Amino acid sequence: MALEPPSSAHPFETPARRESRIRWVAATTLACVMAGHILLETARDALFLANVSVERLPFATIAIALLALLASLGPAGRANRAVLIALQAIAAVGTLGFWLLVASGQTWGYYALYVWSGVITSVVVVRFWLVLGEVFTITQGKRIFASIAMGGSVGALLGSLVAAGLAPRMGGEGLLLVGAGFFGLSAIGPAALVPSASSAAAPPVEPMPTQTTVARLAESVRTLLGDRYARRIAVTVVAGGITLTLGDYLFKSVVAEEVAPAEIATLLARIYLGLNVLSIFMLAIGVTPLVSRLGVDRSLAVLPVLTGLAALGVLGGGALAAIIALKAADGTLRYSLHKTASELLYLPMSSRMRESVKAAIDIVGQAAAKGLASALILGLVMLPDARMVVAGAVVVSAAFWVHTALRIRGSYLDVFRQTLRDGTIETEIDHPELDLASATSLVSALSDPDERRVIASMNTLVERGHVALIPSLILYHPAAEVVVHALDLFSRTGRDGLLPLLRHLIDHPDGNVRAAAVRATWALTSDVAALRALRDSECAAVRVSAVSGLHAVGEARDDEYLAVLASAIDYETSEPRLAAALAAQLFYHASSREALLRMASDADPVVAIEAVHAIRRSGDDWFTPHLVGLLGDRRIRDEVRAALIDRGEAALKVLSERLHDPTTDDAILRHIPRTIARFESPRAAEILMESFSSLRSGTARYKVLRGLESLRGGPGRAMHVDPEMAAVMDERRLGAEYDRVLEQTTARWRLEVALAGAQADDPSRATLGGELLAELLRDKRELAVGRLFKLLGLMRPSEDFGVIEAGLVSDDRNERASAQELLESLLPRDRSRPLLALVRASVTGPSPGAAGSAAPRAASVPPLGPASSTSSASASAAATPATSSSASSSADPAAGVSAVPVDGAATGGLARAYADILQGICDSGSRTLQAVALYHAGELGLVTDSRGRALGAARTSGAGDERAASLQDHALGLLRDLSARSARRTRPVLTALLAR
Repeated sequence: MALEPPSSAHPFETPARRESRIRWVAATTLACVMAGHILLETARDALFLANVSVERLPFATIAIALLALLASLGPAGRANRAVLIALQAIAAVGTLGFWLLVASGQTWGYYALYVWSGVITSVVVVRFWLVLGEVFTITQGKRIFASIAMGGSVGALLGSLVAAGLAPRMGGEGLLLVGAGFFGLSAIGPAALVPSASSAAAPPVEPMPTQTTVARLAESVRTLLGDRYARRIAVTVVAGGITLTLGDYLFKSVVAEEVAPAEIATLLARIYLGLNVLSIFMLAIGVTPLVSRLGVDRSLAVLPVLTGLAALGVLGGGALAAIIALKAADGTLRYSLHKTASELLYLPMSSRMRESVKAAIDIVGQAAAKGLASALILGLVMLPDARMVVAGAVVVSAAFWVHTALRIRGSYLDVFRQTLRDGTIETEIDHPELDLASATSLVSALSDPDERRVIASMNTLVERGHVALIPSLILYHPAAEVVVHALDLFSRTGRDGLLPLLRHLIDHPDGNVRAAAVRATWALTSDVAALRALRDSECAAVRVSAVSGLHAVGEARDDEYLAVLASAIDYETSEPRLAAALAAQLFYHASSREALLRMASDADPVVAIEAVHAIRRSGDDWFTPHLVGLLGDRRIRDEVRAALIDRGEAALKVLSERLHDPTTDDAILRHIPRTIARFESPRAAEILMESFSSLRSGTARYKVLRGLESLRGGPGRAMHVDPEMAAVMDERRLGAEYDRVLEQTTARWRLEVALAGAQADDPSRATLGGELLAELLRDKRELAVGRLFKLLGLMRPSEDFGVIEAGLVSDDRNERASAQELLESLLPRDRSRPLLALVRASVTGPSPGAAGSAAPRAASVPPLGPASSTSSASASAAATPATSSSASSSADPAAGVSAVPVDGAATGGLARAYADILQGICDSGSRTLQAVALYHAGELGLVTDSRGRALGAARTSGAGDERAASLQDHALGLLRDLSARSARRTRPVLTALLAR
């Protein structure tokens, strides 16, 4: 709802004049509110100190903190003007009522007045800024909010002047009456702009449920506690809140003791007047130079140092003078220098982290600080010479505050360096006064010798709308990368006044700079004559840039443009291709599709990245399926993902199809799940949930789990998840996948145990292939255990199963016992017992003890739980050797393995049992295991016919040798195929076999 309805009373008023009129009304309204607040605060302090023991002050402070906390947790309805006007009227009437109440001399009235003054103004001011947020866009807000805020400062100064003039004659009671008048005046402006019909027609407000706000605040606290840098900020803020609360009490206690009750109102009014003058002076000219000169940490330390020195003055005997100095430091610096430095602490954080931790610190931290300080005061005043004890507490608290402020520098710089190193700094700060400070720090980074930081700073200034702060002289920077980036930024943002510099840069020795200057020429000036003169330049980069510009302005045909693109692609160096990609970002034409796609796979990573940027900016859906094919290129993967996310549901559909397409290359397949997760939608979660049982690649299934973790918020974190998202990732569906993986892993473990026992019985079976097969089985078991714990983390996001997993394999016996107890208490027996056995196997190995028969060791593996309705054929074969082999699950006829006596004698029983183990491994579903098992079978002369039946011929007959060699060749072919499809875990296996 706007501050003024569309049917304005000024039908011929221009938008600019309307904005100016509303700005003046808003500034005047805020000035009246702050004037009333200063008068109310002065009257409150004077009346309370004159009529109530100062030792009772902490109770009022605690009540204010609790009410402020409760107000922040209350329903947050729409910020309409009618509510603002009602609150302003309540402030006026309530303050007037307290004027009548205090005249009766009731003690409880002074307590109520103190609490009222601490809550009502903040409620009105918060609603005021919410209404303004509905009136103006973010662009308008950046332009005019600072002037509106200045109206508040002027109003505070006006209130102080009125209080200083009226207090000697009217006392605190009279200031209440005048304050109520200012609150009443503050409602005139909004009321004049709100026709009654508009208010009546306003839709009903449906407040947000309180529990939603509470849940978000609780999540903010958890985020705060989980981040080291955020915790340091919180400690600094809480230390400051405690110190200032103690200092405020010390100030008021000294005033109550040293000043006659009749003179308190006059003294406080004059002090507050001086504080407002000093604060405005500091905001106007002192904050930015001091922060720039001192740095953030020392700027934070100024207020606590002055507070501590003033408290030392009280201890030294100059109580009244020292306490006025303490209040002067507080009033001058708290909302100017100290507030600015405090907000700068949040600058290196990501916007999400900043919003989360600020809520916890501003609400919970400040309330806790006031509550702790008030409780401490209640204890200190019971000691002898309470004033000196409190002054000593202020000194100690201020010293700790200084310590925390100075220690934060290292963490602040580390986080800031990291964000600069990554090339992104998010600087969205809520307070307008920080714009200049943050921009100043970024502009200073433009002179950094590291061109990466210079480029990162330019990007940030452009994102913040401060491109004008980037000096044109940066085009003389010695690093060509900086000049090129600056020219392209200026081209995209429409920077003026660069024509003389562009003519100079077209003759620059670096080809990329020359090309960038040409692009800026047609993007900023549309100088067709200059472009025509350069279309036949000897420099290929300049030539392709000039023709691209002519094509953009309609002065070149498509065939000429395509010809110059083709020549750029075939050029011996990458400069023309880079120029073509950057030109396509400024102007895209569908005729450049194939060229951009080829450049996205260019050998030069810079060209590839800029080509993807051009594809992303094009918005052309033709690229969507081709972008999925580029996910295998790690150099451009992040940019490709961003381009896919920009394309929305259409890209998500293509990704889903490629995820389930059996022809999708493994190098691409493994990156599709995480890409889908980046869409952060219920549909993305549904696609990943549906892919569990259909994906053939174990790596891809693992990536699906990682993607679901990112959607859920990460392992061990009970984050607020969208209800629709939570419905997709329900525990029942995840539990079914857990049971399937547990059954498959336990069955494969039986095979691992049986293989180890058989090789121990006959060491001749421990060939290179046999050893690799045992190692692969162990690796797959360990990976499956990790997958099981990830599934548990998704099923129970409030539990940190990663910690439990680490505890189960810890060297500490107590940690292992604790983790086991926790796991058994969280899971039913049929799920926990097999998992614990698998974890123990990772520590002790598949076959404890000395060599022995395979069957007893296999029997030691715990049976599958009730979640498994049937055991696999391969598991049965491993546990109890069969007399015949089951058919292979592979489509390849050579996958079946049957026994042939190695020496040609009638000793086929033992050999057949080992062949059944290998057959079970082939049936396990892993192509890598199948290939290595076939190779191992060939090593031992265990070969098959096309139907998987035993040949019955001796290896020494010659036929067995030929079939064994054929089987090994086939297995190596499978491994080579897997390696060519980028199966990472296959490469070392293939390398080991080929190196034999």
